[in-house]
Amino acid sequence: MFAFMAAWPTWLIPAIVAGVMGAMAGAIGSVLGRRNGRVSVFLIVVAVAASKPVSDNFVLPVIENDIANAGLPMKVDTYTTMKRVEIDGKAVRYFFDLDESVSVLTSSELKTAIGIPACSHWRDQFKRGSYTSAQYVYDFKPSGRVDFTLLQADCP
Repeated sequence: MFAFMAAWPTWLIPAIVAGVMGAMAGAIGSVLGRRNGRVSVFLIVVAVAASKPVSDNFVLPVIENDIANAGLPMKVDTYTTMKRVEIDGKAVRYFFDLDESVSVLTSSELKTAIGIPACSHWRDQFKRGSYTSAQYVYDFKPSGRVDFTLLQADCP
């Protein structure tokens, strides 16, 4: 829904959030501060000051998730479909559906087959501190769900 914002300059999204929050605070302040105009100014200053944390903690994560999910669901191979990606702070979760013809694997078997090769991607991400974990969740139809998590310790 908000993936189109990825092409915008990095300063623009917090600026828009500040503008919207400032306008809302000004409108509320004008109603509450009919006798004293300072209420309106105070609320605008507080709203604009709060816009950066609001932008960083609420708006940008939604945009990041929308970007990660653009083009999903997507067929990865003959048997696997990537359904969605969830990014929660520094944790990433990938959700996959597997074809009914695929036999169920254990978590450790999946981690060995997929996790070790995936470390080539995650090793640098973990070292830089961009992410702390990557969880892979596989739905085996109709048998159930199996998952494993990669941490920095798994990718030396």
